[in-house]
Amino acid sequence: MPGIEHYLGISENMERCKLSLMVVITLLISTGCANLAKQTTSNKIASNALLARMDSCEKFYRAHDQHVDDENIRDAQYNPIKSHPFLSINRLLDSFKDELDSEDKINFWIAEAAKLNRQTRNIEWKNLSSAARNTIQQSHLKSSTYQKRLESCSKELLLNLTLDERKAIIKSASISDDYSTAKRIFGLYPLTSLIVKNQIQKHHKQTRIEFDKKLSSLTVNGKLQRYTPELVELFFVENIKTENTLGLPFISSTVINELVNQHAPVLEIDENGTFDQIGKIVLDNKNDPAVDQRLPTVYTMPSYTRFDGKVLLQLNYFFWFSERPPEKSFDIYAGKFDGIIWRVTLDENLQPLVFDTVHNCGCYHKFYATNNISFKLETALKEKEPPFLAQHKLKHTENKPWVIRISSVNHFVERVYQDDSFDKDAKFYSMQNYSSLRHLSNSKTSKSLFGEDGIVSASKRPERWILWPMGVPSAGAMRQWGHHATAFVGKRYFDDPFLFEKYFQPAQATKEIK
Repeated sequence: MPGIEHYLGISENMERCKLSLMVVITLLISTGCANLAKQTTSNKIASNALLARMDSCEKFYRAHDQHVDDENIRDAQYNPIKSHPFLSINRLLDSFKDELDSEDKINFWIAEAAKLNRQTRNIEWKNLSSAARNTIQQSHLKSSTYQKRLESCSKELLLNLTLDERKAIIKSASISDDYSTAKRIFGLYPLTSLIVKNQIQKHHKQTRIEFDKKLSSLTVNGKLQRYTPELVELFFVENIKTENTLGLPFISSTVINELVNQHAPVLEIDENGTFDQIGKIVLDNKNDPAVDQRLPTVYTMPSYTRFDGKVLLQLNYFFWFSERPPEKSFDIYAGKFDGIIWRVTLDENLQPLVFDTVHNCGCYHKFYATNNISFKLETALKEKEPPFLAQHKLKHTENKPWVIRISSVNHFVERVYQDDSFDKDAKFYSMQNYSSLRHLSNSKTSKSLFGEDGIVSASKRPERWILWPMGVPSAGAMRQWGHHATAFVGKRYFDDPFLFEKYFQPAQATKEIK
């Protein structure tokens, strides 16, 4: 039987084991604490670095905005989200605000808003004076270019938005109203709008008479001059089925350019002076915007509309004249600059579904429907100022251009029809991106055609002093995309994503008669 010494030995060994174990645990704890301290320090450094980068980016944005405001060159095409200066929206994005039911859709919406903002800032950067650009370069760019700095800051600020912050941004985002409620109140709109509505009805009746005439019966005061797109090699464009998270058709810029060329119209203008000739917008020797008729040019851009549960591609073509000359001694509609937008809305198979035109002032909006779409007449007649359907049941023939007949002086669209006959006296027009109008340049300076309010200031008309109670700012003046209010009585916008959804529906399928 073991003696007490045996148990004492076991006890001593156990004490030594305990001691050793305590040493090991102490070492592990101290090592862990050291690693934790290092990790905490590392996290603090990373966090501080992130905060420093975000602060630097915010200062970069503020510096840009300050110089832009100082020089009064803010671009008005999109609406900035004031609480987050790296985001901007348009009416299309705004139309999806209540439909973002997944994180993917929210993230896509935010990313698109950032893209529009970068586009705007890049244009404003080009229009800044060299002194302002040098100041920003020295203080905020260092060895980087403006574009790279903008891209990195936009990405940095986007990535650090939480989901809740993104939701709050979307909820608070809004599109500014181009109609002035104050002007309508002080202008006794309920009464004065009745007078304006009566005049619009008279104009629509006269326009209907003109469209009911045979093409050969339309008045010609000068000679009919055609403008056709420059000859380009056309490629077959396959139907695009790919869609992004919001259902927008995913179409490459290359394919869009092909479609723009494929559907480019022919202009047939009653030419009775240089004021009836289209041209390129340039800066003259006084650095003011002017139309150079020696360079016939059409400006193009894509847009989208929401129709029948789908998002459809639209092709926009902008033509500019030097003026609308007076037709009498005192003509309230006359003034510098005039122009027309021709828009082609394509169906899912990238074939024309409906056309519409509007003057660059937002005036004289007309629709031309193919036989694949029907006009909601009852809905239209309920409007305070019904939209005008100029032609309907048009049959589109592929590879045959649409011709736009335009009158002299007032440049009213009088007819659209298809014709591929050869005209040896036709003039060719080139095509440029519409965004180039936001950045006109010569050897001395660069500026936008449009002011900070989206209006071409040189094109203001006397009619604004008569029509101001309708709430449309500077009625009759040419304006930038996103600012084409197309109704005086009520409210309507040319770029409303639901414009066609409201007034049109797919043509009803009918059984073939045998």
